[in-house]
Amino acid sequence: LEQVDLIISEVAIGKEDRACVRLEERVRAIELAGHTRPWLRIVVTELQLVSDMAERYDVVIVGADKWAQLQDPAYHPSPEAHAEALAKLPTPLVVPRPPWAAPDEHRLDVPAHLTEVSATAVREGRTDWMAPEAREIGAWD
Repeated sequence: LEQVDLIISEVAIGKEDRACVRLEERVRAIELAGHTRPWLRIVVTELQLVSDMAERYDVVIVGADKWAQLQDPAYHPSPEAHAEALAKLPTPLVVPRPPWAAPDEHRLDVPAHLTEVSATAVREGRTDWMAPEAREIGAWD
């Protein structure tokens, strides 16, 4: 991969009622990390479905927990809409997220400590996964 876009939904699907770190702070932290990682960009969208967000990409990287959610038709108005959403996904790369397993044909192995990284925890204020440059200047203060 030459470039990785971290796509953040303005309102995460299924998490509309949860308290979270302000969107602007999350964006700022990722932008700071991108200053020393030229391959990293952030994209903010009002879209909520991964299949809609990833439509223009060659691959989509998700955790195995998100992969399991993508298999759940509950986020779609009909089984047909669910099947269409899955069909338009680009090539998936799935990172194991215990206790969820990644399917062998889509598995993306990363260092074990990265399998614990959680966007939910970050939205709730966890900062130890933040890039050092963002943490040093207090991007979320």
